[in-house]
Formats: sequence, C-alpha cells, structure tokens
Amino acid sequence: MDEQLCLFVTVSTDPRSVVYFAERRGYIKIGTTTNPYRRMRELKARFLLVLPGDVFLEAQLHRRFANSRMVGEWFAPTPELWDYIYRLRSQTDEDGAA
Repeated sequence: MDEQLCLFVTVSTDPRSVVYFAERRGYIKIGTTTNPYRRMRELKARFLLVLPGDVFLEAQLHRRFANSRMVGEWFAPTPELWDYIYRLRSQTDEDGAA
C-alpha cells in the first residue's frame, strides 16, 4: 500500500461510524456519520467515498487537507484532494470492498 494513503486506524467509539467524502455545488465535505444514506439526503450531496472510521480519522483528514478548507468541513476540490479520493476508491475497488 502506498505510504501516503495509509490511514491511522483508531478504535471507533461507534462501530457503525464512517467517514465520508461528499460533493455538493463543487465543494467536498469530509464528515462522519453512523447513517451515510440519511446524511447524503440531508446534505443533498453525492457520495464520493466512504471509509470505516470515526471523529479521530475525520480530524486527521481535516488536518491533512487544511490548506483546502473553505468553511467548516467543506473543502475546495484541489487536485491533491481529488487524487486522494480517486486513489482510495481504486484501492477499495481492488480489495473487493463496496
């Protein structure tokens, strides 16, 4: 696995918790939820990527992409952020995960 793609896995406070990347109106949100389908409906956004994780992973990702932060949990769609999403999606597809 590419070193830059490694995620620091934490013990989740809720085993249903996921970290998601969603797109709406040209911006990307990095957030966490226990019900991603409901959350996408609430945001009126589309899924880009969903990972097992919790607020600790979410915070790591917010720090990693801090230079792209627009407001709150919304980030500019920089090439670095898109590359990260595409690379993780391709690894997820190769691993046979959803």
